[in-house]
Amino acid sequence: MKIVFCCTNTKAEPWLEGFRQALPGVDIWEWQAAQPGEAPKLADHAVVWSPPQSFLDEQTELQTLFNIGAGVDALLKLKMPDSLHIVRLNDAGMSVQMAEYVCHAVIRYFRELDQYDKDAQAQRWSYRKPTLRADFSVGILGAGVLGSHVAQTLQTFAFPVNVWSRSPKHIAGVKSFSGVAQLPEFLKATRVLVNLLPLTPETENILNRDHFMQLQKGAYLINVRCAKKALRKLPARSKRCTLVRPLKAASTKSVAIEQRASMTLPSRVKLVDVGPRDGLQNEKQAVPAAVKIELVHRLQAAGLKNIEVTSFVSPKWVPQMADNAEVMAGIQRQAGVRYSVLTPNMQGYQAAVHSQPDEIVVFAAASEAFSQKNINCSIEESIQRFAPVVEAARAAGIYVRGAMSCVVGCPYEGEVAPSQVGRLAQLMKSIGVQHVGVADTIGVGTPLKVKAAMAATLQHFDVNDVSGHFHDTYGQALSNTLASLELGVWQFDTSVAGLGGCPYAKGATGNVATEDVVYMLHGMGIDTGIDLDKLVDAGAYISDFLQRKSGSRVATAIMNKRLG
Repeated sequence: MKIVFCCTNTKAEPWLEGFRQALPGVDIWEWQAAQPGEAPKLADHAVVWSPPQSFLDEQTELQTLFNIGAGVDALLKLKMPDSLHIVRLNDAGMSVQMAEYVCHAVIRYFRELDQYDKDAQAQRWSYRKPTLRADFSVGILGAGVLGSHVAQTLQTFAFPVNVWSRSPKHIAGVKSFSGVAQLPEFLKATRVLVNLLPLTPETENILNRDHFMQLQKGAYLINVRCAKKALRKLPARSKRCTLVRPLKAASTKSVAIEQRASMTLPSRVKLVDVGPRDGLQNEKQAVPAAVKIELVHRLQAAGLKNIEVTSFVSPKWVPQMADNAEVMAGIQRQAGVRYSVLTPNMQGYQAAVHSQPDEIVVFAAASEAFSQKNINCSIEESIQRFAPVVEAARAAGIYVRGAMSCVVGCPYEGEVAPSQVGRLAQLMKSIGVQHVGVADTIGVGTPLKVKAAMAATLQHFDVNDVSGHFHDTYGQALSNTLASLELGVWQFDTSVAGLGGCPYAKGATGNVATEDVVYMLHGMGIDTGIDLDKLVDAGAYISDFLQRKSGSRVATAIMNKRLG
């Protein structure tokens, strides 16, 4: 048996080592493109992460393709032999990804289903599943293995589903249509049509003009596999339906859809200001407890309802937080404001609980190297360390939030794969963490990479239990915030005046400035409940104390305008 690895967007070494240990004596190697005139080395099986078409063209004797990273849309674009068996590793599987993709498209584009703007009551959000009309259905063209899995998974999301195939096929619990004679009836009953049929001589006439016109007006077509030239023959979409197309996916990216200018975004966003804790923890000069307390007071006066105040860590490692109990005791608490603290272990929790926090934060990294550098243990060991903390906090009625650091990049390992993020999210979920923050700790993320990390997290947590935490090292934090909004994420960590950094991530600059995020959101018509002028004043207060300019461009512009 011969196994080849083709991992274009992740490191193959851990996989190679694991397989060699598990399969001693088996010929296992990492693929490199054959040089001109050189005979390629052929394998029986392949483990791949976003393989190029040249790899599949070269490896003509493959029996099985074990996919560890590519999204569904990336795989579907590749030309593969019909005899090749594809196995998905590491996550819920290709069919579940496809079903989530369909549901996401439906919720985004079928406006009647979107309930986000109705869920803000008493400044608290809750997600309610879409209320489906009795005459609504998702129709799937193609009842093969993928179509059957998508149909069955869609049912778990409470969507009524119909499928059509050329020959009769039975799928438990799904209404099935077959043959050309039943195609008009199938189309008339469909509000969102999902095409999983590749363009072949047998199928190229299925989506013709006459059949297309059987769709209800205002329907949506999600085209996954049909060639573009077939779509050109259809009538103007504005008269009949809207075409929802997959994006050209990055190799590490889960399936996504093209967003229209009129896409639905959350009408309200919750911001957690982490300036007093994450923002100040790396300051070299001592910041007195009185200054920290006044900063918290100014933030809550500006309308912040969620403030990360301090951390109960060893003063040996983070001396700036040695006054944690004094700061918590000195705050004049305001009704409706949630005060959170970071606790790295049981000792920290036991010290923190006396200060009566509303929420505790535990943290782990998606990078093994960063975990060792940061808290001197592996990811698995960190989760085991947090388990009793989470259990004790929840037993005491204290909300538990988890911070997942280095989700797209690590200063020691480099790029971090979405599968590593999904694994960490799953571990967090397993010990009872109620909410996770997806953190680009060193600020190297770009929108597609952040979306991939978010998508991996959303496989384990509901969208209402996920937030973004972006550093602005490369000036991408606002872009990454907008990309997350497009996925439905409506909670974000920010830091007043752009304070922050990371003591274990050399070169990492501050968190995205709260002022900048608020300005962007208000400009988009999204409510935050925050008074921007008062927020700028809070940032000016701490910046003056630190004797440096604010890290917020918005705050700088507003202050200059005031002077003018």
